[in-house]
Amino acid sequence: MLKSNNVEIENAPRLRSVRGVCFALLGSLVLLGTIFSNQVSAKNYWVEKSASDGINEEAVRLNALFTDLAQKLSPTVVNVYTKVKVGPRQGQRQGPRGYGTPEELFRFFFGNPFEDRFGMPQPREAQSLGSGFLINDEGLIVTNSHVVRLGDRLADEVSVKFIGGDKGQGFAAEVVGVDQRTDVALLRLKGKRENLRSAPLGDSDKLTVGHWVIAIGNPYGHSHTVTQGIVSAVGRSIEDLAAEFIQTSASINPGNSGGPLFNLNGEVVGINTAIDPRAQGIGFAIPINRAKMVIRQLVEKGKVERGWLGVGIADLTPQLSEYLKIPGQKGVLVREVFKGEPAEKAGLEVYDVITKVNGKEIDSANALAIAVGDVQIGKFVELEVIRDGTKKNFKVKVGERKSEMELAEEDSNENGGGKGGDLSQSVGVVVGPLTKKAKLSLGLPPDLSGALIESVTPYSVAQQAGIQAGDVITEVNRVKITSAQQAQKVMEAGTKKGGQLLLKIQRRYGTAVVLLDLSE
Repeated sequence: MLKSNNVEIENAPRLRSVRGVCFALLGSLVLLGTIFSNQVSAKNYWVEKSASDGINEEAVRLNALFTDLAQKLSPTVVNVYTKVKVGPRQGQRQGPRGYGTPEELFRFFFGNPFEDRFGMPQPREAQSLGSGFLINDEGLIVTNSHVVRLGDRLADEVSVKFIGGDKGQGFAAEVVGVDQRTDVALLRLKGKRENLRSAPLGDSDKLTVGHWVIAIGNPYGHSHTVTQGIVSAVGRSIEDLAAEFIQTSASINPGNSGGPLFNLNGEVVGINTAIDPRAQGIGFAIPINRAKMVIRQLVEKGKVERGWLGVGIADLTPQLSEYLKIPGQKGVLVREVFKGEPAEKAGLEVYDVITKVNGKEIDSANALAIAVGDVQIGKFVELEVIRDGTKKNFKVKVGERKSEMELAEEDSNENGGGKGGDLSQSVGVVVGPLTKKAKLSLGLPPDLSGALIESVTPYSVAQQAGIQAGDVITEVNRVKITSAQQAQKVMEAGTKKGGQLLLKIQRRYGTAVVLLDLSE
């Protein structure tokens, strides 16, 4: 027994060694199995499904559609490059003490690149880029007006580049005409070019919110960039532009201006024009149906003629609608009637509200301008008007719209003087006499009469309504104002009678009608 125990004790190290080898072999097998399984699982991860399993045929067709459209339509789009010679920088050369920056000091010692060797200012060159698209095989190209303009100056040089081929060569183009009211311009390639591919024009009136659209252009110089999105809204207004814009989520950036917005049929439905700089993915395009009229007139006449009533207009506010007894706040306020123009001849008056044009309801000043602008000059237009709560109908012979500078100069009221009055407590303004010196410094017509607003109290009713120092009150509650004393008297009486003042304000480039509610 003892012997056997001795044997066990003597053989114990050997048995432990054999057992350790077995455990090591087993661990190695487990490790190899883990590595192998990881390799298999990794391999399976990348080939989970075979090419024939679970194909989304609709997605394949949609991808093919966008790819096909991009390939077919890109050759119809051009990148537009312009150069405008601008005046020299003005300034006097001074000694070193007259320069406050390193750049100015450098120019004093080493010269100004914008001056010749005699120190005379030299003209400079401003460059811009945009996009455009061909509309026929004669080389007519549509783009934006602001692409080929710098202020009121047209580009001195215009060149365009096509996608692919030509090794990036530019082709000279000329400006056929521009229309700043819609921001549309028409170019023509100089000389003949073979194999031009034009983009078909669609019907923008058929667009509805949610339709897919594609934009192709030259954003930031990245030639022929294709983006896609949907129609986010239609009928959007942009200040100073006579169009109801398409809003789209297709990416539009500087350089896209003038490029086409396509539908999924490959038709141009809009001209990419503007973005909202406060947000991403909010772009605006001119409806192609609006541009067609402009293009036709630019080809035939080199300019666009628009119908004109001879009135200043403004959108209605809820307060004005209630004051003028306009149901539903529908219509456009006539805030000014120009002398000798079609509206005055037909009998329209200030404070009339135009609700229909040729039977079509009008709900904004922009819509009225477009509706009348589309009427041929010399033709008659029928207006439905609400005056003092009563409907009236007028037949007006449409004239031709004048330039903005001509409109600004049309006012023939008489001048008045007298001391002013302090209405800062009740209304929030101080009025004074409208002198010749004041009219000259403010750029107002010399024969204008009224009361000058000398100051506006901060946070007052007047300031909240947008009234500013330098405005001229020409009417109060429909009473013509000829002096500051009269303005104070009529306004004080108005504040006692019901707490509302209807003011007609003259500014440098137009008029405004403002309703002040002093009852609160």
